[in-house]
Amino acid sequence: MGADILAWLRLAFFPDMPAPPTLSGSETLVTVLLSMLGLGGLRTVEKLKGVSREKWRG
Repeated sequence: MGADILAWLRLAFFPDMPAPPTLSGSETLVTVLLSMLGLGGLRTVEKLKGVSREKWRG
């Protein structure tokens, strides 16, 4: 969705600028990257709150 908005803005304000090259396969890479960053962020929040798995075992 963001790429579509950027493409529209580029055409609206800079019509003479050439289009950037397409990146094939980057959708999967971005999906995996954001998923891993999200899991890492959630793990950090659990550690800061003190509800991580190490606390459950006692």
